[in-house]
Amino acid sequence: MTVPITDWTALGCPEIEQEHRALARIVSELEAAVEKNENAGVMAVLEQLASYSNFHFQSEERAMKAVDYPAIQAHIREHRDFSARITLFQFQLFRGHPAAELLDYVRSWFLTHTLASDEKFADFLRG
Repeated sequence: MTVPITDWTALGCPEIEQEHRALARIVSELEAAVEKNENAGVMAVLEQLASYSNFHFQSEERAMKAVDYPAIQAHIREHRDFSARITLFQFQLFRGHPAAELLDYVRSWFLTHTLASDEKFADFLRG
């Protein structure tokens, strides 16, 4: 998955930029696993996505707290909603449900969250 990445290094948050790039790579791996239609592969990448996204969310939330970002609670809610949805997808895949809906959700959420919600935080840091 290719997504324009904000220059977080210039904003004093190089770890966020690196983590967004890593998440984009994981989403690309998820796309490839879904295309292969191998449930075990999808489950493995989904576990990686769940683990790494939680790591990233903690990192991002620490950065927000450090600068008293006023919209932090709404941003945290988005993170928690994503984590809960990924857990639901893990359960559904385990029960044999197809992965197409999962991939659509992950792609959409990642793009929307990165280009809208995270960009609001970047704007706050620029301001």
